[in-house]
Amino acid sequence: MEQEYDIDLKKELLATTSTSFKKLLELGSDAMALYMFYLYTSNYQDNQQVFASVRFIAKGIGWTKERVHKNNKLLKENGWIEEIIFIML
Repeated sequence: MEQEYDIDLKKELLATTSTSFKKLLELGSDAMALYMFYLYTSNYQDNQQVFASVRFIAKGIGWTKERVHKNNKLLKENGWIEEIIFIML
């Protein structure tokens, strides 16, 4: 019996160009995985900016905080992401 899925493509589709995919691969599988996690999270937050703490990311991917920091740095240095810090008063 065929199972039906109710899919919202806006939330389910993670798209990138083949050129971007190649450049991400050149950074390594960890950097690529982290970037894809950001894309996935931004889709569900329905926002271009991802609101995620290092702790949230580490738990979501199953990494250590150090591994998240290392790959965040790599993505930032190569222009894939930028960090925006919000100060709550």
